[in-house]
Amino acid sequence: RQGNDPPAYAESMWISIARSPAFDPLILSLIFISSALLALESPYLEPGGKVGIMLQTVDILAVIVFTFEMVVRMMAFGICKPVRNLPPGSPGPYFQVAWNWIDFCAVVTALLDFIMSIAASSDSSLKILRALRVVRVLRPLKLIKTYPGIRIIVEGLLRSLPTLGNLIIITLLFYLGFGILFVNLLKGQLWHCSLDPRGDMFLEIENRAHCEASGGEWVNSPSNFDHVGRSMMTLFHISTGEGWLDTLSRIADSRGIDLQPRRHARITLIFPIIGFISLSNFFMLNLFIGVLSDHFMLSKAELNKVDLLDAANRLWVDMQRNVFLSPTLIAQYQRKFAGLPVASGFRRCVQAVVESRMFDV
Repeated sequence: RQGNDPPAYAESMWISIARSPAFDPLILSLIFISSALLALESPYLEPGGKVGIMLQTVDILAVIVFTFEMVVRMMAFGICKPVRNLPPGSPGPYFQVAWNWIDFCAVVTALLDFIMSIAASSDSSLKILRALRVVRVLRPLKLIKTYPGIRIIVEGLLRSLPTLGNLIIITLLFYLGFGILFVNLLKGQLWHCSLDPRGDMFLEIENRAHCEASGGEWVNSPSNFDHVGRSMMTLFHISTGEGWLDTLSRIADSRGIDLQPRRHARITLIFPIIGFISLSNFFMLNLFIGVLSDHFMLSKAELNKVDLLDAANRLWVDMQRNVFLSPTLIAQYQRKFAGLPVASGFRRCVQAVVESRMFDV
């Protein structure tokens, strides 16, 4: 034993607790119980009642157990640096495992909530701090690390974010194109008289002047295409499938700028709307579903590959990852295999300009 390293028997004790068959199921059960009891809380519960005392007791027990779990994992596998003589297949140091940060935030916020609750009970001026109890909603997030099925879904969602970002840009361009199209087709043409919104009651009202002469007001439809921003919002409203029939009917009844609508005056204009709905609901939506499904299957395949390995092979994979993906080694290879500048002076200048970051910007 060297320096301030803990004794070997202490290390073996923490590791035996962390790798105990009953440790993870116990933590998982307590997560389910505490998360379910969070739904029972109500402002009408009496703090001194049976239900209130039970909820408070379970909450304190959960804070103690979750804090103990965090300490056990830190002592068994290390905080920031790995502990010596770990068994093969052991997880890395606590703060080097990304999912442990969720546990750490949940435990720290629970401890803060517990301390603030004690302070608020003794000082009435601190009762406002009890609003921090809302941070307990982070507690169910501990399931992400403990339950592999949820972890696969979250990892797949996080992996798909860059692709989804590109897909969102394509979708915005898609909406922008159709928005400009419908502005050119229907700008200012969905206005109507307040006395006869559909144009089938007062046939003598032909235009805006007749409407105002009859005592009515010339009003616009809530969903219209008067400018590109409003057009894109209307298209988004239509693509949700809510209220799109009403908008479709107003488009079919429209006749022109400052003209009172008439039933099915331009029914042919509904076909571009139907085409947009078909593309947005059946094509763009399926693209999003396909991206999410693809990344979900990739995350599941990688997790299954790791789970099927035994402890020795898992250790070998970790060693290869640490060696070949180390930032120092990657930087060395980048410097070694960096493209050499071309011989010509003019071409060298052109290459420097093309490879610069400002060129693409």
